[in-house]
Amino acid sequence: MFQSDLVSLSAGGFALELVPELGGSIASLSWDAPDGHSVSLLRPAQASDIASRNPSRLACFPLVPFANRIEGSRFAFAGREYRLAPNRPPDPMAIHGYGFQAAWRVQAMDSRSIRLAHEHRPPHGPFCYRAEQTIRLEPTNVRIELAVTHEGEEPMPYGIGLHPWLPRPPDTQLQFSAEHVFIPDETLLPRAPEAVGADTGFATSRAVSDVVPLDACFAGWSRRAVVLWPTTGYGVEISAGGAFCAVHVFAPKDRAVLCIEPVSHVPNVHNRPEWQSFAPLHTLKQDQTLRGEMMIRPVVI
Repeated sequence: MFQSDLVSLSAGGFALELVPELGGSIASLSWDAPDGHSVSLLRPAQASDIASRNPSRLACFPLVPFANRIEGSRFAFAGREYRLAPNRPPDPMAIHGYGFQAAWRVQAMDSRSIRLAHEHRPPHGPFCYRAEQTIRLEPTNVRIELAVTHEGEEPMPYGIGLHPWLPRPPDTQLQFSAEHVFIPDETLLPRAPEAVGADTGFATSRAVSDVVPLDACFAGWSRRAVVLWPTTGYGVEISAGGAFCAVHVFAPKDRAVLCIEPVSHVPNVHNRPEWQSFAPLHTLKQDQTLRGEMMIRPVVI
């Protein structure tokens, strides 16, 4: 079904497939439930999705060295202005960094784990780094660790994240706690933060269909989100650790998908330093590392 560059892991009832050369992306993740059902915990990619070479049609990809959009594809840091090339036409802004469009190399693997690496060392440009992504199939969950190490001589601001795509059947429910929400304007960049209220929050389980379309970043989140698919009797819990102090939630109108993206910073904080207190960029000196992790755990309703 898939191309020959697919890599497979299987352990503890989990089955995971990756395409390392396509952004180090996960193509599918399923779990064998106790009742014998195979449950897709992430939206599974088809052969045509992989052939498209578009990571957004796969199941999960890494965000490094920044997440979401940077206004004008430029930012100032330490008295200098840096310009980035827009990387996802027709979007005019640089988005999601470089890792999701790069080939990742397999460093080590066995039946239940894999470590991938990606280096970005351009002759010009602000970011010179090495990134590693480690995926482990554990007894009760799948753990994805993302780390970036700065290799440049001058300190630079870094951010990371993970971008899982979940199925979104009509009855999908979502629950998580957060303190502030950054809602985008017509340019898809966030407005000033708002306190999360009944209309914008998910403190109690809520039908995702009630808020579609949704494309917002939540700061001060509980680092745990639960997605339920009541008709199937299953769901998934996504939790985070390390630098992942915010979560971006994306539920588009034109596709039956739900993205619960643990990230280390809010969108465009590069140009809005007053937002650093909500979810910051991390200034790394040479050889310093930024780390975050996401756990995906199946839920039986």
